[in-house]
Parts: sequence; structure tokens; C-alpha cells
Amino acid sequence: MLEIYMADIRSLEQEELFIELLEQVSSLRREKVLACKNKKDRCRALAAGFLLRNALQAHGIDEKEITYEKNPHGKRLLPENLGLSFNLSHGGDYAVCALSDENVGVDLESMAERFSGEKGEKRFSSLFRKTLTEGEKALFEGMDWNEKILLFNRIWTKKESFAKEDGRGMLIPFSEIDTLQAVYSADLEIRPGYWLSVYQKKVEEPKYIWVDLSDPEAVQ
Repeated sequence: MLEIYMADIRSLEQEELFIELLEQVSSLRREKVLACKNKKDRCRALAAGFLLRNALQAHGIDEKEITYEKNPHGKRLLPENLGLSFNLSHGGDYAVCALSDENVGVDLESMAERFSGEKGEKRFSSLFRKTLTEGEKALFEGMDWNEKILLFNRIWTKKESFAKEDGRGMLIPFSEIDTLQAVYSADLEIRPGYWLSVYQKKVEEPKYIWVDLSDPEAVQ
């Protein structure tokens, strides 16, 4: 079982809806949301947490009643007796939650954000050199700038979802993650300019579930 819950966060810019959903997530999630420094980040964090709340509720689990566990690297885990794993991500105007009966990692990236601005090319050069394998670097030969950006972001989401499934996250040198060897359950553009990657050791076709955060039925 692999379910991917997704949502557009922009409706949460309405203060009334933001407060309504904030009251429905766990106290732990509320603390994480309110700790964010700006409104956009608060909306992203709340949307991701609300998707997790919905995903668990679909399996008869009340998120407010569970006690999370942690792995040695601080990754938050569901109680072992539930037999489920989750992972959250967000970028730009979207948030995602992956729920599986296997250990899972998910990453969502906004293609436009990472290399925008005057320092974009310099940042690309640095990350290209430090995070890609030699085989991955060879894929960029002959590409123009836009093609390089699209491919790099796609590779990055695959590396990050792999690292999150592993549990060590950014502690793993990304240059040691070979996306040409790993097989992914999801590797696709979910909306123009937004790339999604899902990794778990057991490859399976996900069930995609879009949640409209502004729909009254979605916030019950």
C-alpha cells in the first residue's frame, strides 16, 4: 500500500480557514506550524500536517491520540504497532504526504525556486560538482540552461526522497546516492513546474489523492 496525498496550499492564506485547520491537527503539528517564521512557510507546514491527519484518518487512526517515535537520527516515526510509515514534503504552492506499509521517503520541489535570481548559476555549479555522481553528470552534456535546471531538480528530488527513506536525510552525502541505480515508485511532474519523487525499497504504483483544503468536507 502506497498513498500520496497532495494539496494546493494557497487557500490557507485565508486566515479563517488557516485557523480552522490548525485547530484540527495535533498539538505537535501546531507547534511546528507556529514556529515557522513567515506565513507561506506556516501554510506549507500546516498543509503537510493536515494531509497526514487525513491520511491516518482514512485508516481509522486519530493522529491526536498517537505518540510519535524517533529513529537515531531524529526522523519522526509512527508507532511500530501501526505498521505504517509516513513522510512529508512541500515546495512552492504545494504540499504532499506519503503513507505506506513500507518505509518511505517523499520529496517535492518547485523547479523555479532553487536556481532563481542572480546567484542561481553559481549555486547550480556548486551543487552540480558536489552532489552528483559521474554518471549523473554525464547526462547534462549538450543541454541548454533550462534543460539542465529541469534535469537537476528531477535528480535532486530522487536523491532527497532516497535519503529520507533511509532515515539519515541530509547526513548522507548526496554524491553517494546513485539515482541511475535506484528504482522509484514515483518520479513525475504533478503540476507544471513541480516535481515529485517517492522512494521505498519495495517499488509499487502509488494511489494519488488530491485534497481540496478549502472544501468543507475535507476539513471534517
